[in-house]
Amino acid sequence: MLNWVKNYFPEKIDNLILIPFIILFIFIVYSNSLQCSFVWDDVILIVENPTIKNFTVLKHIFSRDFFDIYGDAIDFKYGYWRPVITLSYMVDYSIWGLNPAGFHLTNIILHIINCLLIYFILSKDFKEWIVPFIATFLFAIHPVHTESVTWVAGRTDVVAATFFLLSFLFYQKSIRNMEKTNILFYLFSIVLFALAMISKEMVVVLPLILILYRYFIGGNGDRYENLKKSTLLSIPYFFVIFVYMYIRFGVLEIQATKNIENDPSFLFYPTLLSFIKSILVYTGKLLYPVKLNAYIQNPPSITILEPMVILSICFLAAFLLALIKIKNKEFTFYSLFFLITFLPLSNFLRISAPTDMGFVMAERFLYIPSFPFITIFAMLVSYLSRNRKSLFIVILIAITIFFSYILILRNQDYKDNEVFFTKAIKQNPNAPLLHQCLGNSYVTKGLLEEALLTYKRALDLYPDFLSARNNLATIYSKMGFKKEAITEFKNIIAINPSYILSYYNLGTLYGDMGNYEKAIRVFQTVLKINPKYVKAHNGLGIIYAKTGEYDKADRKFKEALKVDPSYGFAKNNLNLLKNTRKNKNFQTENEMNINN
Repeated sequence: MLNWVKNYFPEKIDNLILIPFIILFIFIVYSNSLQCSFVWDDVILIVENPTIKNFTVLKHIFSRDFFDIYGDAIDFKYGYWRPVITLSYMVDYSIWGLNPAGFHLTNIILHIINCLLIYFILSKDFKEWIVPFIATFLFAIHPVHTESVTWVAGRTDVVAATFFLLSFLFYQKSIRNMEKTNILFYLFSIVLFALAMISKEMVVVLPLILILYRYFIGGNGDRYENLKKSTLLSIPYFFVIFVYMYIRFGVLEIQATKNIENDPSFLFYPTLLSFIKSILVYTGKLLYPVKLNAYIQNPPSITILEPMVILSICFLAAFLLALIKIKNKEFTFYSLFFLITFLPLSNFLRISAPTDMGFVMAERFLYIPSFPFITIFAMLVSYLSRNRKSLFIVILIAITIFFSYILILRNQDYKDNEVFFTKAIKQNPNAPLLHQCLGNSYVTKGLLEEALLTYKRALDLYPDFLSARNNLATIYSKMGFKKEAITEFKNIIAINPSYILSYYNLGTLYGDMGNYEKAIRVFQTVLKINPKYVKAHNGLGIIYAKTGEYDKADRKFKEALKVDPSYGFAKNNLNLLKNTRKNKNFQTENEMNINN
């Protein structure tokens, strides 16, 4: 038996065996995700996003908010600058059109690339193949990654990780020669870090990780000299961060702003306690990935005596004690790597999110932190398996079966919006956003009665949920209840006079009812609030065309296209106007919008 085990744990093994095995296994466990449709944010970012369908407007993706479609970024989704992700959608659309299987295939391929990068990075630091293989394989099939890989919009973490890992790998190569840095590899690393930054913000910690890498692993025996050199080499990376912050906040003014007055989740002490607690919760998901949840409601912790906070403090204390006691440079580095990747998840720099989520957590946030954590686990397996290899072969097989089973089942939850949100509501029955999103899925299927009831349920949970109220008003209009729709739109405007989408929908409704004077006044109000609101320019153009003011209509359609050259409705309406200048029954392209 011992000889049989030794055959499975040789000191070296050919990459031509390991790499194809990992790739094949990834395709096996993620194959059923190819049958999934577009879910949740996929609809906004891909299906309804004209920007990704036209490369001639490429420059626009570098100058607008990630969720800012037609100038009406959703009220709790804003403050993101991720042009590389939008560019990836553009490439996918140019190949696949709106076939979701193609987008899912791209996610799987990107995940495979990341797994290979992890394998190559670890292979340079560990002489035996077992640590790189176990870490890469478990990363490849870990169920917590379904939110990043199976959900198309979860690609942000996957793409950011690709550039993050590439930057790490090229830095690793650049310092291979202790006496002289390879400038070309070093420059590649800096450029790749810049691309990672405009893919997702959480990669901002990479310079700290590179400093620690040179200090603990990649340098010579002189720790002081390693720290000095690694700090100097990190300066360009910090400069990239400075340029990113200047462009995003100073030039483009893309930032998440939210009224934090009297919101306990924004105060320092609850945020600190919640952050400490979150590290244990996240670690638990990595160790035992069951009951995966796409919408984590996490009320902020307000006392240090909360049981989960106490447990988390004990966990961190034990973790830090292990760092002190275990004299292993790889263990020390990857442990610190793991902890540092949680800094962007601290919520001290807030991201926009629904209020009921509390301290914002998400399983997709674990995509990068899982790399160092799983590496530590692989090191532990390697150490313990030296004398008990047969036992750990059995354990690894059991983990593989367990992870694969959960992952394949979890993929099915992303089949379509109705399946996805029905499952999410079972886990979070009091989350108003999920009820609104389920209502949207009913609207897509033409189930207006079901949508109406679902929106009302969302409003029962949160009466001031304006986007759900906007959707309710829109459904009233579609069902012919015009007065009720007008009342709801006016209620929204009374609560929030700058809620631009309800103004737009009200103007559209007035236009459909033939009340052109009111429609014009409403659209003009919209343009006072936001002169670049492309839908209002288009809406005014339609009203002017219907009332025979063709020159004004022509100007408005052109103004809409000046603001956003990709806006298809204005393009089509301008063409219709040219062909039907004398047609009083101008057939328009315009519609009311719901919040996704």
